[in-house]
Amino acid sequence: MAPLRDWALVITAGMAVIATSMCFKRVHTLDMALDYDTLFQRISDQSLTNGLHFLGGPWHRVITFPKTMQNMQFTGKSHDTLNTRTSDGLQVVLEISFQYQFLIEELHALYEDYGADGYMQVYFDVASHLIAEAATEYSAYQFFSSKEAIAIKMAAKLDEYFKAHLHATIISLQIQSSQLPDSFNTAITDTMTQRQNITNAQKYLEQMTVQLGTEVIVAEKQRNATILTAAGQAQSTLLAAEAAAVVAMQNGESESSAYLNAKHTLGLSTSELLRYVWYDQIEGQSSDSAQVLVGVSPSTYLAPGQTGSP
Repeated sequence: MAPLRDWALVITAGMAVIATSMCFKRVHTLDMALDYDTLFQRISDQSLTNGLHFLGGPWHRVITFPKTMQNMQFTGKSHDTLNTRTSDGLQVVLEISFQYQFLIEELHALYEDYGADGYMQVYFDVASHLIAEAATEYSAYQFFSSKEAIAIKMAAKLDEYFKAHLHATIISLQIQSSQLPDSFNTAITDTMTQRQNITNAQKYLEQMTVQLGTEVIVAEKQRNATILTAAGQAQSTLLAAEAAAVVAMQNGESESSAYLNAKHTLGLSTSELLRYVWYDQIEGQSSDSAQVLVGVSPSTYLAPGQTGSP
């Protein structure tokens, strides 16, 4: 009987070890979980993070949710594009993706509202409605030129609603494409081309304005330089003329003084002094240019081209 009791103890101990090990559940690093009691059909209020957890019995199991950021998209590949209208009434087909993350402190409420995976369809329907509604606030031109700004505002609108009602937060949102009517695309392309032409013309005008302004400055500097050079030359000529006049005056005064001294020294009369000056001038001229007039009084001599009484 003793061996049977020993075997019974071993089996009981083994079963106890197995039952105890079944009470531990592991939550992976990228997940978070809830403890679900299948015996009493109850879900724990507290969320479980990654690691090994003792749950109280083998009838407990964990219901896991992803802890990392999740992606949801509306694309043509999955035939989930969003058809809506702009604020000016034009049809627009949007391809959009956004990233969301569950709020760990509201994991119990998420399960109570939507179960383990019922949230997916709810998220899809709510997001498509909110995005389509938000699109009506923007014009077709804004979808053409300001997709990033629109995406930021759409993300804020989704985040506000998801936090308030869907136990998640929106991380980011991207507008991958916005298909507008062909007539609008043609018109907006022509408009952008004209705007580019206007911009190029304005840049050319600014460039020519700068260039002409530079040329005016250079011309003004050259004019000022010319004026200064001419003024310098005029001043130099004036000074030279004044100097020559001073020299001529001094020479005249010296000759006049010399002739007066000769007159007084030699006792000459005015008429004799004139003859003296005349002969002195003739002596000072070269032989080629000298002219001697016989029988003509020096006081009545006139140079060629002059008129007067003999």
